[in-house]
Amino acid sequence: MKYFVIFLVLIGFVGTIFAIPPFDSQEIFDFSNTIVVGKIISVNSTFSPTHSLYHIQVEKFLKNSQDSQVIVASGQNTVFSRLGNEVFHVGDRALFFLTSNYVGYDKYSDILSIHPTTRSVESEWDACDIFANDIPQEHWVFGGVGPSVKASQENKTRDFVTGKEILITHDISNPTPVEKKIDFGMTIKNIDDPNSLYIFSEISNIVLEPCVPYHTLTWTFTPAKAGNYRFEFDNLMGSRHTLGMEIKQNILSKNYSSVLSLLKQFKSGISFDEIECREELVLVQKYNSFPACVTESTKQKLIERGWALTKLKPELEPEDESDVMKKARELGINNIMEAVDSEKLTSDEKREYIKIRYEESPNNIPSLNIRIKDFTRNLEFGERPTFTLIETGYAIPCTHPTLEVYLLKQEIGNDHTPDDLVYEDKIVHSCPSFGSFYPVLKFWDETDFKPFPVCEKEGRYLVVGDSGYERGALEEYYCNAPYKN
Repeated sequence: MKYFVIFLVLIGFVGTIFAIPPFDSQEIFDFSNTIVVGKIISVNSTFSPTHSLYHIQVEKFLKNSQDSQVIVASGQNTVFSRLGNEVFHVGDRALFFLTSNYVGYDKYSDILSIHPTTRSVESEWDACDIFANDIPQEHWVFGGVGPSVKASQENKTRDFVTGKEILITHDISNPTPVEKKIDFGMTIKNIDDPNSLYIFSEISNIVLEPCVPYHTLTWTFTPAKAGNYRFEFDNLMGSRHTLGMEIKQNILSKNYSSVLSLLKQFKSGISFDEIECREELVLVQKYNSFPACVTESTKQKLIERGWALTKLKPELEPEDESDVMKKARELGINNIMEAVDSEKLTSDEKREYIKIRYEESPNNIPSLNIRIKDFTRNLEFGERPTFTLIETGYAIPCTHPTLEVYLLKQEIGNDHTPDDLVYEDKIVHSCPSFGSFYPVLKFWDETDFKPFPVCEKEGRYLVVGDSGYERGALEEYYCNAPYKN
């Protein structure tokens, strides 16, 4: 049987240099509230110690158009290599990805934020007028590392099974006014079988017409064997896109037992609504979330007694749930912050919880966050603030949290400049010798930093933190003045 069919469509690449985090173009489109091509017409560089305030004259809305043709948005005022962001000036034109991220200042809490993946408009885009026609959301190819490889089976993007055709697609683009020739390779392998050869391997070349916003390469593949598969698409000029997926045995296929026992079906990992019972029985979900096959009359009795659910829960409790996740669930812990603050989890359990949460994330993106607890917000003359700094995340490099303190010139508003910096310090410490991502959980207090400035000048002070991955306002405090929310 021939499992693979190739349909070639003329397409091209958008090459982009990126920094952490490596979002693909579809992710950027999805999390952006608004996308525009526009021009900076004014910059307020005194908006905050970390951000400038931009007025953007919109040339075209590419997602979620608004009534006004001028958008106000905040953006980092410093280039950070890990973010890969740009700093813009009056007259700059860019493809702006705008999100509703809160930048930490009450007066401007409802403004948009310029995402670090925003990029200056390239002259070749203008030559092609590449955004003249609307680009469908599912074929968006601009920003980040470009489009990802996608897979679907009977319109589903997960829970793949054997014996059914899987559609593999990849969008690329040629937003330049010249024709391009691209050599590429596509391979598929079952990585659970180290002795197996590639199920499919091909090197091809195509000619890309000028000024094409997107085109799609399409393959179809019918897996005959369960396992973990890896799909690799290589632009032989150096770009690679990889997609991994787990394919489970289709218990309903002709090559498998027609109806397995309920326990075997449940353990095989198939979704609840695909479990089959014998003809005379019906499927119910018991109060403990496990399935059962019973007669119709028994089903009604179980529901009346509260031993079965009238509606199926969307998810079953995983059979292989770790002890840490089970304990956290029983404690009512739903996120990393709650786990870190819990007094009923050990430090090792907290690190394990962080590791599991990041590894089960669909993007599995390295990240570090810092926050402050128990901060002394009201100081008298001669006092220094006390606090606990908590650093959490999932990272490879060493972590060196930095704190800065700015004296705000007025009680209300945010008109201040980097010249208002009164304190800065970075913690330098030894790092674990891990060659891959590791869970980060560190606690510091004010004694780990050089002494904060003594309260001697009345006013409001802003504490800004930089984890190396993220930078933003953490707290504010008052010297010889009442704290105000």
